[in-house]
Amino acid sequence: MKAYEIISELIDVELQKNTKKNYRELNYFPGDEVYCAINEKSSISLLKMTWGIIPEWGVKIKQTIQITNTRVESAIKKNYYKTKLLHNRCVILAKGYMEKNFSTSNNEEYLFYNNNVLLPIAGIFEKKKITGLCTWKKPMYQCSMMTKQSHSEISHIHHRMPVILSTYDVDAWLSP
Repeated sequence: MKAYEIISELIDVELQKNTKKNYRELNYFPGDEVYCAINEKSSISLLKMTWGIIPEWGVKIKQTIQITNTRVESAIKKNYYKTKLLHNRCVILAKGYMEKNFSTSNNEEYLFYNNNVLLPIAGIFEKKKITGLCTWKKPMYQCSMMTKQSHSEISHIHHRMPVILSTYDVDAWLSP
């Protein structure tokens, strides 16, 4: 079975656990918990991750830095992202994505979606162990969405867009 098919089944099961949840639950904002699929030991798993990686170097300099989006063009050139691109890839599951048009006076918002079909978005993640006073033993997962230059059809709205994977590309992305 292809990774996209496995992911679709996993998210359907997860959303059916709570009858109030549906595909509208897959609209996110930075800092939200998002559904992500990862490939661990040749098995596809569905996890909730926080959208936005807080890098260790941001904590050390006592600045709140949250990397919500990662430019695919520059990520391969930066040491911070190389390991994540090789070993920590995820697929962020969404219903669509929103962009603001900052060139207009009222910052119009545009929603791009595909009629309740899963929109698999390339991402990277970091697994963090919580230390200190916390007694919670589970690791915390944080993710960042890969972005690229937007297509010409929407570049007048925003110059960047998520890296949306085709159903066939999901396998390749999760198994570099």
